[in-house]
Amino acid sequence: MMQREEKKHPDPQPPMEGSRPNCTECGVLRRALAQNKAELDAFVYRVSHDLKAPVVSLQGMASILLEDYQAALGERGRHYLGRLMSNAELIERLLADLLIFSRVGRKGSNPERLHVGEVVQEVLNRFSDEIAKGKIEVRVCSPLPALFFDRAQLEQVLSQLISNAIQFMGDRQNPMIEIGATSDGEAVTFFVRDNGIGIDPQYHETIFGVFERLKEIETEGTGMGLALVRKILNLAGGTIWLESEKKKGAVFFFRVPDGVLLKDGM
Repeated sequence: MMQREEKKHPDPQPPMEGSRPNCTECGVLRRALAQNKAELDAFVYRVSHDLKAPVVSLQGMASILLEDYQAALGERGRHYLGRLMSNAELIERLLADLLIFSRVGRKGSNPERLHVGEVVQEVLNRFSDEIAKGKIEVRVCSPLPALFFDRAQLEQVLSQLISNAIQFMGDRQNPMIEIGATSDGEAVTFFVRDNGIGIDPQYHETIFGVFERLKEIETEGTGMGLALVRKILNLAGGTIWLESEKKKGAVFFFRVPDGVLLKDGM
């Protein structure tokens, strides 16, 4: 892990007269920010929900058109109709992911005691075909801790990070994914490491944005996965970051606060 050099800061100076923050104003601003965020989440949910029906209708009509008028359309017409259907499917996936994204935080969480090692194994089982096809060696470092966390959300976090590692493995001769955790006694930092194609440092922040996709490799994703992961962790009081260079693999770290770490679980 990269070592950060600590910088010495000068002694803080007493605030100038009139520069002290007004507690009342801060409270008003916080409430306004929370209200704006809630309104934005509600808007995103409504838009993604309401657009779903017309997109499904569009897909249905396109399928009927292709089935009943295939000969009349001709080769060029079938080509354009195929593109229309592909784009409609993409819009459907975008709306579905946007709906999931908007629900996080609005729906609330259901934390429970989880043994992370068991959750990791369940997620890996879902990717067993992709792992076997890519001849990827998977290492799970033991022991992994027990957490008090929402199971579905933890599965989403792990699924996205493992999926990313598989998709961006490239043509490595000895592909490997390693999953583990380190603890300082108060909080725990998980990591998902791979020896794939790596990610240029200039994209380390932007990849966590909504609908952000890297251009280096063709994927079927919508660019919502890492944004969803960050939102889940931020709402839980945690954080996520990436350490990587091109052609040198990648390590995604995510840290959860001490409030969700069960002290007897590691």
